[in-house]
Amino acid sequence: MAQRGRRGRNKEFYFSLLRAVACVFFLYYNILFIHNGLFQEYEGEGLFSPLSFSRCLMWPIPCVIMTSGALLLNPEADISLGKIFRRYIPSALSALLVSGLCYQLFTLLMEGGPFTVRNAMEGLFLVLSGKGWPHLSYFYIMIGLYLMLPFYRMVAKDASAGQLKYFLTLQFIFLSILPLAASFGFLSGFYIHVSSIFPFYFFLGYVLHEGTYGVNKPNSLLLFLSGTGIILLSSYFQDRIGIDPDHIASIFDCHSFPVIMQSIGMFCFFRRDIRQSGIYLDFIPREAEPGILKKIIISIDECALGIFLIHAVFLRILLQYLNVNLAKGGPVAILLVGFVIFLLSWGISFLFRSMFLND
Repeated sequence: MAQRGRRGRNKEFYFSLLRAVACVFFLYYNILFIHNGLFQEYEGEGLFSPLSFSRCLMWPIPCVIMTSGALLLNPEADISLGKIFRRYIPSALSALLVSGLCYQLFTLLMEGGPFTVRNAMEGLFLVLSGKGWPHLSYFYIMIGLYLMLPFYRMVAKDASAGQLKYFLTLQFIFLSILPLAASFGFLSGFYIHVSSIFPFYFFLGYVLHEGTYGVNKPNSLLLFLSGTGIILLSSYFQDRIGIDPDHIASIFDCHSFPVIMQSIGMFCFFRRDIRQSGIYLDFIPREAEPGILKKIIISIDECALGIFLIHAVFLRILLQYLNVNLAKGGPVAILLVGFVIFLLSWGISFLFRSMFLND
């Protein structure tokens, strides 16, 4: 690909910043997601209901996948087939299996069931069949991307800017626009032989990071807010007008164009200025300017996987087993509980890393 952007490590801090922000917002998404499943009588409460807000928080996982694509598709990165199968896939698979079995043990303990070999095998089956706790879907996504990574890297290395634009446009049309049209009855007989939107995000992060295409920071914020507005209004009119949920559900998942708008807007907002045009607002601290805020952001990023896995346990205890209805306390209760759970999850993850993963 011609004229790729060049950047040193001091240009990549924004990855940590973006992943840290995504980690926090995903935690709040999971609070609202689990809450909506347990207390459905509080779903249809208008424009600013917990359900509406949860639908606006689909962008964290796409943004994390975009940062992975920006790093792993870089032709200069040393990523061999052996490294993929010795490091990347085993790491994701072991995290999936161990966390899935731990969640199964947790469920048995909370519900008073014995932990037997049979129950362990049932937990393993749930994980392998994709029927475990919903947030574990991230690992299935990443394992699939890792398996295809050698071929994706060949495309990223040899494709021109125009070819990558064609590739992304094709996926956007067939994996986002046409499925949305189909949900309203406008069926198309044409299709491409790709079923998942996540390779699109993978390549999108790479293209945006390299500076081949992009959105300046003011417009990136506008793009994010526009996508959020479309989701909020769609959720509102679904409740008010009584639109068939099957018709509008496509707007509320990662395939939808409003979520793509949010993800592009968020990614470009945090991206560093890699051009000389002066249209970007370069506000991220440099490597030569360490500070407490930067250390906190890096720590959250390093502990993000632990936070991702641990917070779900606290949520299950609070919402499912203690039956706490946060909607009765309003937005303040949701924000406060989320913040406390975040701190607990971050603290446990930090201690674990300090004891077992300290270099």
